[in-house]
Amino acid sequence: MVTEIFPTLTVIVRFLLLLVIGSGLRLYGALHPSFALDNCSWYATHIFLACSDGEQIDGNLVVLESWKGDLSPGDHIQLPELASFNSRESRVIKSSPERETGSPPQCVTGSRIVLFLRRVPTNVAENRELTGHQSSSSRVWQPASNVGMNLSLIWVEGDRTFGFRQLTLEEPSVLTALGKSEIEIRMRVSDLLDLHERFDAALSIDDSARRAESLEPFLLSDLFWVKETAFDEMQKCGNSALPVLLRMLADESLLRLHREVVESLGKVGGKEVGERITRLVLEELDFWRATAPLLKPGWSNEVNEPERNILLDRYGKLYQAVCSLTEMRFAGCKEAVSELRDFWRSFPQMQMEDSSGVDHMSQVCDEILRGLP
Repeated sequence: MVTEIFPTLTVIVRFLLLLVIGSGLRLYGALHPSFALDNCSWYATHIFLACSDGEQIDGNLVVLESWKGDLSPGDHIQLPELASFNSRESRVIKSSPERETGSPPQCVTGSRIVLFLRRVPTNVAENRELTGHQSSSSRVWQPASNVGMNLSLIWVEGDRTFGFRQLTLEEPSVLTALGKSEIEIRMRVSDLLDLHERFDAALSIDDSARRAESLEPFLLSDLFWVKETAFDEMQKCGNSALPVLLRMLADESLLRLHREVVESLGKVGGKEVGERITRLVLEELDFWRATAPLLKPGWSNEVNEPERNILLDRYGKLYQAVCSLTEMRFAGCKEAVSELRDFWRSFPQMQMEDSSGVDHMSQVCDEILRGLP
């Protein structure tokens, strides 16, 4: 069953690597967006529990509780997009095929709705053409999810919660149970708001060295947008970030993050870290010299998952190291990169070619060598 649409970046990188090397991975159907609690909680400026103001679901809401933002119980909110849920058919609750019982479908009532919204400054909203919005007051609110309003709300019925998710690859997203109680939703939102507050506190530190140290825990986050933002902010710390990044690079338990660490090192240190990244290329070359003879063509699709993930992380780390050396045009890497290229081409099973027959590791080696004296 498809749940969140925001997997960690590591998973995305591994997936893209599999596509790059032509592993034979085949997908049927299509991915459709699903409600993502973590993402909505992080990007919403206002989170509140509301109910429809009247029997009709026409977009007129009354705030019951405010979880984030400056709204108060009793405040009235206008969200014209919700009028699309006025008909009973638009609010029918679906279940996975294996759980279909043949009983008449039930629907959500709108008596309790948790909304995740972003408040847009009025002058910006008035200058933006939004279909269906007739008043400036209604144009202030935007969904926290960039996919749409239906993926920025949770319907609460008793102790159960419902949202739009994709159940199978063959079907689009439907309104279905989220598998969490309202209390569990509240607790998760509270945890994320606390994380966001601590992250903002780290970003507010003026001293770049202290800020880099404070950002380190967020580089380990399972929320990929938190991790990526933390790496971006780490790079803004300049050379003050080097102790943190070098410490992480030396920690083998953080292998899944080494690709991003190497990328940040290259951007932070420039040619000053060229020697360290060159040594990294030679260290990884030693690893592949010992590993390549044990692998068979198509290993990325045949090796069991834990080992495959390690190999793909090592591949990504090495590939990023060469890319970083290419960007900084570090002349001292010429011998190491030549050695890597020759070794890589000596083992057919290491030729991770895309659909055009290009091996990307060899290609990036050639690219840097052509640009060096």
